[in-house]
Amino acid sequence: MSKKPKPDVTLVSRIFAPEPAAASFRLEALVKALIEGGKKVNVLTTHPRPCFGRERLDFRDLRAGQLH
Repeated sequence: MSKKPKPDVTLVSRIFAPEPAAASFRLEALVKALIEGGKKVNVLTTHPRPCFGRERLDFRDLRAGQLH
């Protein structure tokens, strides 16, 4: 039985993309940069409010190139 590899970084925040706020855009950019740098990243956050009109993004298994 193989164990799931642990992430290098876990980001915990109430606000994250696609919620339209400066902090969420900065955190998303940070996560993208970490992934591009080869890090495994977990993001723990709440669901965005439905009024934003963008589909819910799934950040459970981030790998380089999968974050839109």
